[in-house]
Amino acid sequence: MLILITTDTDPFRFQRLAIPYLYRRPAFSERNFKGFSNAISANPSLGKHIREIDDTFASIIPHACNLTHLVAGGHQHLSWTTFLAIAQTAGATLEEFMGFETPAQPTPPSSAIFAQFTALRSFEWYYQCNRLRSAASRGLFDVVENVSAGAFPRLESLAVTPCECLSVFSKMLLPSLRHVVISYVDAEALDFLEAHGAKIRHLEVRHTGTDPVLPLCPNTETYTCHISMNHPGQELLGHYFEDGFENANLRKIIMSNLITPERYGHRQEEKRWAAFFSALAASEQLPALREINLRKFYWPTSAHEIAKCAWAGWAEMLLEHGIKMTDRAGIEWRTRLKGSHR
Repeated sequence: MLILITTDTDPFRFQRLAIPYLYRRPAFSERNFKGFSNAISANPSLGKHIREIDDTFASIIPHACNLTHLVAGGHQHLSWTTFLAIAQTAGATLEEFMGFETPAQPTPPSSAIFAQFTALRSFEWYYQCNRLRSAASRGLFDVVENVSAGAFPRLESLAVTPCECLSVFSKMLLPSLRHVVISYVDAEALDFLEAHGAKIRHLEVRHTGTDPVLPLCPNTETYTCHISMNHPGQELLGHYFEDGFENANLRKIIMSNLITPERYGHRQEEKRWAAFFSALAASEQLPALREINLRKFYWPTSAHEIAKCAWAGWAEMLLEHGIKMTDRAGIEWRTRLKGSHR
């Protein structure tokens, strides 16, 4: 047992010194959260010491005026009332706001609320909306044209769903934007990329389609695409090889949601991929490309598996053109002599 003995005449000095560290990043279970919440309610001045919390707790937010990180583990429910409270209380200090889902509102909320987030760097948000409403009446926010162009001046990373939300961000300047995650490509997403594509260095599209996005993002260095099971090579060809397209900065393509190993032998799929990689190797449209990463794939290890793996053959073809192919672990496939083992 460690006993602290002090002769300080101020009996509360140690408490004042300890509180900023104890409350900076509180961690608690649902069972003991009530006691913490009661302590904050009884002494609201304690809230100013909170910097990070890993979930949304409406009773704490109004007192967390110096909050910098608000992160949930998934699509954590967040009421619009609490969202407004966060903007008003911590909009000037919050740097990371991620993992929350806000339900649709009976009437469109005001988009002016975003102007209060002056320090935010990373924003990941899911807004539920009634996708069955007609296009003419489904506006997610009151008046998009009244959005402050100077909102989110420090925002670097943005991931919002659905893409209808992007119509608001298309009206902003977003001078610091570098990383964008788009759920799918539709008219709103294309408008957003028209407005901000030149700033984006890292782009991820979770549901690819045939609409080309890379021509709108000439400075993108890393592109992550989630490949459809139905038309893999066809979609990618539409992304990269339309007439006149060139990206001098793209260095890495990350492919996710690839076909499963047991389907590698399907000739139709192999022909699509073979056409894509052959065109990629011969193309001069991506002169900086150096790596293709297969996010959910591991290289085969046995001679039997290697013999069946079309990816190994494509990797060797790409290597001849200075493009390496890596697996989920980041391991590069290397050309080997027949009969050699990995």
